[in-house]
Amino acid sequence: MSVITITDRVLPGMRQRRWGRIITSTSSGVVAPLPNLAVSNALRLSLVGWSKTLAREVAREAVTVNIIVPGRIATA
Repeated sequence: MSVITITDRVLPGMRQRRWGRIITSTSSGVVAPLPNLAVSNALRLSLVGWSKTLAREVAREAVTVNIIVPGRIATA
């Protein structure tokens, strides 16, 4: 809910200025669900749905909403 709460606080100013960017980072679990993380996978997909809905609602006011989905990085 923190992502939604923060967005709710900054969005009115973006709409008033008719410009803004909302960028949300989530997990690659939205593309290919991660094993043993059923609840996390489901909640992250909800965030994707929320972001898509928000993008359509604010596009006319020149506010862009995007999601970045970093994957795993193989390291030693």
